[in-house]
Amino acid sequence: MGGLRSHHKRRWIPLRRRGRWAGQGGGNLRGAHTQSPGGRCRLVASAQKCGSPPRRHEPPPAESQRTNSRVVGCSRVAAKTGQSNICLCNHTEQQQHHHTSTTTTTTGGSTTRINTPPGALNNAPHHILPQTYSLHVHSSPQTAIHADMPRRRRRRLHFPLPFPLPKLRHVSRNLQTLRSFPLAEVSGALGDLGTFLPLLTALAVNDTISLPASLLFSGLYNIFTGLYFGIPLPVQPMKAIAAVAIAKHFSPGQIAAAGIFVGAVVLLFSVTGLLEWFARVVPTPVVKGIQVGAGLSLVISAGSSLRGHLGWIGPSWADNYIWMIVALVVLALTTVYDRVPYALIVFLVGIVFAFVSLALSHHGLPSFGIWHPRFSIPVGHEWRVGIIDAGIGQLPLTTLNSIVAVVYLAADLLPEVETPSTTAIGLSVAAMNLLGCWFGAMPVCHGSGGLAAQFRFGARSGSSIILLGSFKLIVGLFFGNTLVGLLRQFPTAFLGVMVIAAGLELASVGESLNTARAWDLSKHARLAGTNVLSNEEKKRRWTVMMGTIGMLVAFMNDGIGFLAGMVCHWTYMIPGLVERVQEEFSEGSIRLPVSWRR
Repeated sequence: MGGLRSHHKRRWIPLRRRGRWAGQGGGNLRGAHTQSPGGRCRLVASAQKCGSPPRRHEPPPAESQRTNSRVVGCSRVAAKTGQSNICLCNHTEQQQHHHTSTTTTTTGGSTTRINTPPGALNNAPHHILPQTYSLHVHSSPQTAIHADMPRRRRRRLHFPLPFPLPKLRHVSRNLQTLRSFPLAEVSGALGDLGTFLPLLTALAVNDTISLPASLLFSGLYNIFTGLYFGIPLPVQPMKAIAAVAIAKHFSPGQIAAAGIFVGAVVLLFSVTGLLEWFARVVPTPVVKGIQVGAGLSLVISAGSSLRGHLGWIGPSWADNYIWMIVALVVLALTTVYDRVPYALIVFLVGIVFAFVSLALSHHGLPSFGIWHPRFSIPVGHEWRVGIIDAGIGQLPLTTLNSIVAVVYLAADLLPEVETPSTTAIGLSVAAMNLLGCWFGAMPVCHGSGGLAAQFRFGARSGSSIILLGSFKLIVGLFFGNTLVGLLRQFPTAFLGVMVIAAGLELASVGESLNTARAWDLSKHARLAGTNVLSNEEKKRRWTVMMGTIGMLVAFMNDGIGFLAGMVCHWTYMIPGLVERVQEEFSEGSIRLPVSWRR
């Protein structure tokens, strides 16, 4: 620890608390004091040169703030230790400022060493000054300066941590956002229930998954995701696996095998760097086409569900077209009154309706019961059915919509927050499925549709999903399978409207395809200052995106949409490649094989 040392008093006055000066490198300033004629002190000062520019400092105290002091001049030294300043003042009398916490007056024959950053003295002379100088250390209440600290430097102990500690800086932002907008964060936490609850309920009713294990593990995933990434990153069911499992009545071992297979493949891609390479080579129009296509698919599926299950007065007083229209009207009003927590209101009303319907039907209400974990390993035929029928079809959806599209959507919706990398998202997806599927939990991933839904209903930080995860954790741990009947009674009208809103929010990201907000154009736009696309290039990008959307929606398959978009993109690249080959051939710059030269 650097500081001020006087040979006469043998006292050590620390001038900094950390191993380096805040914001600058260290420098040395030596002052040699000799006795001058007239009993005054001379200071010979020299400072080491450094590339760091000196800081701008506040002016010296006003005349009204000085007590019993005739100050000829006052120059601040640019040495700040947290909240500490150093002031070098020349006086005609050995007196003090009222703001001085520590004063050392130079006397004849003493030598003082000051460790201070370069450019420390703004106006201090670098020659002999026939004045009496005193060094004042100004300290705020937050920074204590101990004058009796020994000379020996204190070493800090460094303990390796099993996780990257800098990621915990998101905690402060989460807390600040929650304190500023509590209702919006709570409402945003419930924005993804439109896709989570229907699939969770259907799989639990068929005894394909364990409801308490799915709630408990997904709650843990929500909490750790919110702490680590600091954004409302959702934890969603793997839709392709869930759809096949519902249609074919999978056993718990078959759906677990599918989830473990996808998690292992994603882990391999993340460790080897294939995910980063994949994110670089896939063009932006194809990724946005997958996002828009996934959003439109959600809207279509929600509309089909509403049309097939609802009537004007049925199937019950709490679930019909009338309540659907009411939910749509309230949703439209939230575009004007955006501070209304729509998802929170709809969820609470739906829970009340479900409780009343369950009580009127004389079915059992949820009761208290602690979850007891059960570990199971899929057998041979379960591995084969789960991987072939569901796991392989889920891979392109997870890679594109749950990893690549999520990274780019997070950059679009929350540009002020650090965007997670594709490798980090891939490792998160792999860890979730390689951990929970052995206990009967539902295979999950991070979906771009869920991120859009939670953002649409007010979520702006990781605190929203931390709240949701805590709620899931408590409910799954203490209520367990008794919630299946309650979830069955939740109104389909409310869930369908929430899914429609989430799909429209996800589809809206296609609007920025040819603008500077597109991730592949933002850097060029910042450098050039204008849009860098011609009308022909805009048309090509739009065509590639629409081709991806059309094939994805037509076949309801992300993999087919991806292949169609890549084929369209490569088709536009063929004329340019042919022209370049012709130019190189005409200039004689094509390297012929060795066998041709003989």
